[in-house]
Amino acid sequence: VKCLFVFDGIDESRCQFDFYKCPPFQDERKATSIDVLLTNIIRGNLLPAATIWITSRFSATCQIPVNLINRITEIQGFDDKEREEYFRKRFKNKVLAEKIVTHIKSHTNLYHMCYVPSFCWVLASVFEQTLVRDDNEYIPRTLAEIYTKFLIVLLTFQNQKYDDQRRWTDFSLLESNRDSILNLARLAFENLNKNNVIFHERDLRKFNIDMSKPSVCTGVCKDIFIENSFHGSVYSFAHLTLQ
Repeated sequence: VKCLFVFDGIDESRCQFDFYKCPPFQDERKATSIDVLLTNIIRGNLLPAATIWITSRFSATCQIPVNLINRITEIQGFDDKEREEYFRKRFKNKVLAEKIVTHIKSHTNLYHMCYVPSFCWVLASVFEQTLVRDDNEYIPRTLAEIYTKFLIVLLTFQNQKYDDQRRWTDFSLLESNRDSILNLARLAFENLNKNNVIFHERDLRKFNIDMSKPSVCTGVCKDIFIENSFHGSVYSFAHLTLQ
């Protein structure tokens, strides 16, 4: 009998891995903390014949010493051809699709970010609102403009969902949701500083975000969060770049 451990998303775990200070642990019949247990399984002190498969963002793999790793597989995003295919499939209007592809290729910062599929989704949402619905000739060029407009797109959708028929300008829309936006920004920023990308409901409530209460703010969160209910509700941004 062979045993396989799959540690999925180890970068999203709140375990404190310290392969240099963690005490050896070899008795599988005794209880210990999750940190010590996982560290010693990876070291090979516990169940040394087991195979271990770890998934993680690349930035977090440095937690594991190189001598404990014997194979690395990297999942990459869109290549150049796939970036263009995404927008041509998303927009049926061929003239519009070509205009968007040309715009992205002419701005290196946007084109580089398009290797991330979720960023292509953000761009498509922004371009659809700007070029199709608003019939606006100005196309956002910088990442700040893209993400600001994306937030406006989400707020507009949520206002319409709650039957708000008022005519909002971009400024008035942001200003009317100022407190909610700042709460969401603090959640993202403070947790980035802690290398934390997973949030429990209690974490959200610290920033006055209550996912159980319907509102424009929680509607926006549901659009940009991924929810996992395996051990109670936990949330993460759809992609780290979004956080």
